[in-house]
Amino acid sequence: MDWFRGLQPPVQAAIIAGSVALVTAIVTAVATFTNTWLKDRLDRRLEEARSQRVQRETYRRYADPLTSAATSLYWRLREVFEVGGSYYLAVGGGATRFEEYKAFSTQYRLASVLGWITALEKELVLCDAQPDRSVESMRRSISRVQQSLAEGGHVEVARARRLSSLWQVDLSDGSEGAAGRAVDAALKRFMHTQEVVEPRALESAERLKLLRSVAAALSDVTGEAVDMQVLGEVASEACEALSTREAWFYRDWQSAIGDLMLEMPDGSPRRFDVKGYRAFTELTRSGSDSDRAWLDRLAEITEDLDVDCDPSEDARIEQLKGVYDALASLLVEFHRAEPDHSSISAETLAAANATLSLVSGGLS
Repeated sequence: MDWFRGLQPPVQAAIIAGSVALVTAIVTAVATFTNTWLKDRLDRRLEEARSQRVQRETYRRYADPLTSAATSLYWRLREVFEVGGSYYLAVGGGATRFEEYKAFSTQYRLASVLGWITALEKELVLCDAQPDRSVESMRRSISRVQQSLAEGGHVEVARARRLSSLWQVDLSDGSEGAAGRAVDAALKRFMHTQEVVEPRALESAERLKLLRSVAAALSDVTGEAVDMQVLGEVASEACEALSTREAWFYRDWQSAIGDLMLEMPDGSPRRFDVKGYRAFTELTRSGSDSDRAWLDRLAEITEDLDVDCDPSEDARIEQLKGVYDALASLLVEFHRAEPDHSSISAETLAAANATLSLVSGGLS
């Protein structure tokens, strides 16, 4: 500090004033940055809290109509799978007015569930709501319903396993998934070119062409050629394996049916509502060709369905069983997430938990 004492007083004063100004500027800058950072952080937290609150409130607004629709479809599928009502949908079902109602209303109940799921998803997008952990279980339960309708990878794998056994091809190296997809692609492409629904409809020569095409696809995955003599000897069994009936309803198709079911109510706390049974009936009778094409596609899921036949012959049995189990999970999860606001009856909850207990020990 000797150098400072040796300076003239005016110079000392100038240095002190400059130092004070510099420190003040630094303090001001730090304070401004800190205040801005804290404000931005607080604003983000407030916005996140607001968005999460919006998502919780949106789920709550749609919980009652969605679980009501899910309850209706759950009890119908319970009739089909557990109470001996499978004849509603089986070949020859719908012959009487009562059976016709049961089959058609099953389609309506499925469409209604898809409508409310679509309504909830659209509302969340319009609200720009961000994920909230408090509704995560409900979101997952909805996804399980959609997945049960849309994804048939297990059927593809089962088909590939059956063919590999018939054709003596080894799938033990973990290639089952790839083999299933390859077989499915070859099957669907061949069927498309032949303009038939299932291999059983093909002439004998065309069946062999199909089997060779599928065998080639399987060999591309496994690196193991299929013996053509073996292929010919088990051709009938292989065609049966390829004739499993499917009606996978992909997620975009689910959204399309959901959109078709939506209405825009006036004076409602919800932006969207779902068509009632009467409006759905009128849509099937007098809707546009495009609308009826979507409804026809939906009807394929339950058309001539015999849940008592071999599931390897009709993948829709396990598909709807998966929907049934997923609906039970949805009802339990929605009730668990909002028990004080739930309108799900004790009887329905008991039945749903009993259903789940058969699947994976149930949900308490």
